[in-house]
Amino acid sequence: MRQKFVALLLLAAFASLCVPAWGAGAYMGINMEAWTDPPGVILTMVSPNSPAWNAGLQPGDIVTALNGEGFGTDAAKLVEVFRAKLAPLNPGDEVRLNVMRRTTRQVLYVNGKEVPAPDPVKAYQAALAAAKPGDTVELKAESKEARLDVDVTLGERPAMGAPMPANADLGFDFNYPVPDYKPFIEDLLKPNNIDADYRDLLNRLAATHSTADPFRRKLMSYVHRDPYSVEPVSREIVGRIAAQRGADKRYDPRETLISAADLLDISFGESIAAAKALAGGRLVARKGGTATVTPGLPDISAALKTGITPVEHVAQISKVLEDAKACLDAAFSKLTPEDIEFIQKAREGLTDAFLQGIYIHTDPDNVRREDNLRLLKLAEKVGYADLIAAEMSILRLGDTDYLAGLKADLEKAYAAKLAEPTLEESDSPYGKIIFGGRGNRWYANTAAAVIIDLGGNDLYTNNAGSGSGYVVEYALDDKGAQIKTNPIRQPFGVVIDFAGDDTYNSTRRWEIGSGSLGCGFLLDLSGNDQYVARQWGQGTALFGVGVLVDMEGNDEYRGQQLCQGSAIFGAAVFADLAGNDRYEGHQFCQGLAGSGAASIFLEGGGDDNYYSSGDYPTNYGDPGLFDGWSQGSAIGFRLLASGGIAVLVDCAGTDRYQAGHFSQGGGYYFGWGIFADVGHEGDLYIGSRYNQGFSAHEAVGTFLEYGGDDHYKTLQAVAQGLAWDECVTLFCDDAGNDVYEGGGGFSLGASAHNAICLVFDRGGNDRYDYPAGQARAGGNDYHGGTSLSFFLDSEGTDTYNAAGYADNTLKIFREYGIFLDIAHPLADMMGKPVAEWGLATKIELEKPK
Repeated sequence: MRQKFVALLLLAAFASLCVPAWGAGAYMGINMEAWTDPPGVILTMVSPNSPAWNAGLQPGDIVTALNGEGFGTDAAKLVEVFRAKLAPLNPGDEVRLNVMRRTTRQVLYVNGKEVPAPDPVKAYQAALAAAKPGDTVELKAESKEARLDVDVTLGERPAMGAPMPANADLGFDFNYPVPDYKPFIEDLLKPNNIDADYRDLLNRLAATHSTADPFRRKLMSYVHRDPYSVEPVSREIVGRIAAQRGADKRYDPRETLISAADLLDISFGESIAAAKALAGGRLVARKGGTATVTPGLPDISAALKTGITPVEHVAQISKVLEDAKACLDAAFSKLTPEDIEFIQKAREGLTDAFLQGIYIHTDPDNVRREDNLRLLKLAEKVGYADLIAAEMSILRLGDTDYLAGLKADLEKAYAAKLAEPTLEESDSPYGKIIFGGRGNRWYANTAAAVIIDLGGNDLYTNNAGSGSGYVVEYALDDKGAQIKTNPIRQPFGVVIDFAGDDTYNSTRRWEIGSGSLGCGFLLDLSGNDQYVARQWGQGTALFGVGVLVDMEGNDEYRGQQLCQGSAIFGAAVFADLAGNDRYEGHQFCQGLAGSGAASIFLEGGGDDNYYSSGDYPTNYGDPGLFDGWSQGSAIGFRLLASGGIAVLVDCAGTDRYQAGHFSQGGGYYFGWGIFADVGHEGDLYIGSRYNQGFSAHEAVGTFLEYGGDDHYKTLQAVAQGLAWDECVTLFCDDAGNDVYEGGGGFSLGASAHNAICLVFDRGGNDRYDYPAGQARAGGNDYHGGTSLSFFLDSEGTDTYNAAGYADNTLKIFREYGIFLDIAHPLADMMGKPVAEWGLATKIELEKPK
């Protein structure tokens, strides 16, 4: 059953429901929510080693009184009253909590008698198998309720991390011009006595970085504190990634991986020649920068030789893997063997907890929650630059010139048997190196280190170019002994398939061009291919790096969760360079970056169909709607670790995008998600809530549409440019006759709780079907202060169905929203008094309804 988490993004009560409890200088270390039966607060999280933790409090405990006093019966005020009772207290003060604790245990009964067992479920299965006719075997869940008095000694609130350096000290060297709308907006605000509130808003955004966890990305902090930099920086990132698709089939995935490293704040400096040679892969200019890789690593940029024998190729490939292993060893050098073993076992639980509720700190499974908190600490010890370097080593096998020479060498050496499925199999310390022919082959069971296949319609049901174990793991025989000829996990996996309509199927996690505790690379050069995975498949990474590249063909990608360019604690590159492709997932797919991660999803062209929804019902209670978290979405582990940076770039074609909640260019908890369709064809966008340019809880979202007659739809609301709670969102449609359907509310330039949302439609005859009206701002009851929404439609003849909205109109709302529709480019209005703009209506400084 899915873990319940309270989705209160649209409720003002959130500010009091899900925050640590402390008084004036005192700290308890809990998260809580109101509870009505009995009246009190229920603990949703107890921070490790906090005063509450040390006193023995547990998630699920219901606190009904503090020092003998209850909190009333008004559900809306229970948390507020609890906090008010703590407020006068100081570190060192002791409080007594009256606690009700409900516990459930499973008990095995055989013939009516309890049978003690450490694992009642397994004992039940064994007893059932051994039962004789007439025996009764029962497994019961027994619930008990205990009333406890728990004494808690309040402590000092712990430091949340060092502050993020000021933007000027982050090392970026941006030379973009200040967007023309920045002085324009500021000039509009000044005469209406809004300037002080606006400056306060900017200061509030900056203050969110006064402390930062180890996973906070510098680039996200930069644009979050400078909202007007979001568009030029986003376009610089998108432009460089789009240019990497290359021409004449000369795509080099190393350039895109260097771009991912750049998003992770990794600067290779001069010590790795590969990074120097591929400087074009850098997304943003940086001042100086020293190497963050371990000194003395192998040269991972050396060109590979061709014109050699297959035996020599095997030796050369083995050396590539050896170089990669040296980098991988450096990446994990701060982890003990016990740490590695723990990650390998606990990563399944992290995946399950994340899928079941995203808030891993409120996981009701106490053991899994503590395991996941330990995983976050271990993630801080990983050398991500060395991890990228390991992947860079194996990506040398995908160099265009090397592939042409390798193919010629194999065709020459095996000319007499090219039609056969297998040409040669050789051993390496990391698994087999296989040369496949043009015959159809089923690559089953064996997790080969490297497969190079010249053609045929092949079926891959092995690891398919994935590294999913830091040490080689073998299958076991019926006696539990390792089968040395059948590795099932290893640190590296490479598949290079030259031709054929191939099928890549996986029933396990971390397969099909994926990396977890290792590095994976899958390159398919031609054919109409099909990719099917359950979880963590198709260019994904968890504590690793995964790269999947498909050069051409009309391909199909199907996955359930965490597929198609998704990453947590690592880097994922997914690139399909041509063809009319279909992407289907359920959740966390098609460009997802979690904590400590960068994800780049590059679609080179074609009429594509994207879908990611239909797995877990949304916690908002909307019937028939699902969560998505896909298509250029970045998310952090809230209150624990900042989100990463995700970029989805589709270069051309008439495309269809559909996804569930939290999708299509947005960030959540210090994440930054970028979505860009740089083609000029008409595209269709379908979302449900928090979609098409969104951000929530200290995050940044970017949505860029470069042209075409586009249609934007949301099945519920909250779409097409919105920012909620100390966030920044940018939505831009550059050209075309577009249709916007904003749904029930909070859409098309909406901001609340100290957030900024910028929405631009820069041309075309557009239709806005949104009765609530654009550019609304507020409320701001979480933190006080104000927000800012700016909506601009320039040029074209537009239609609005909201009362009071029309062409050539300027409206300014309190808290604050600016709606502007003009018949000319914004530059034509600069420097002119409002009276000379030719607007049909005057400024209406009114309070939002």
